[in-house]
Amino acid sequence: MTNIHSKPTISTMEKKIGVVVAPYIINNEGRVLLFKSVKWKGLIPPGGHVEYGETLVEALKRETKEETGLDIEPIKLINIGEMIEPKEFYEPRHFIYIHFLCKIKAGEVKLDKRELVDYEWVDPEAAIKRKDILAKDTLRKLVNAKKTTRS
Repeated sequence: MTNIHSKPTISTMEKKIGVVVAPYIINNEGRVLLFKSVKWKGLIPPGGHVEYGETLVEALKRETKEETGLDIEPIKLINIGEMIEPKEFYEPRHFIYIHFLCKIKAGEVKLDKRELVDYEWVDPEAAIKRKDILAKDTLRKLVNAKKTTRS
């Protein structure tokens, strides 16, 4: 029988579900800013964990500023999902992710080099076909929304 008053062990603490946010930063040409990360095998948006007491948008802005040097403005929520032990991540984790469409409010890309080491602006339609780009479900939503807007 487990004592309900005992402290959790490190192994159970490591297996918590992490809530993460990421901006899909779009420019005037409709391209999305994606980055090469030291933790992921493939190009991804910046982002990270929501801290206790922080709103999703606060975490989104903080993580983006820390990792890229950019001040962003969220436009709308575009995708929510989960990844359980994704093979592209460097260690086993369970993520609940929330993706926002954003634009740059101020600043220039200045990589922190601890997490992000390179970047490129990509066309969402072309990105869906590339093997080195992750989170294609969100890119598909961007493409479909764009097509719906045009028709």
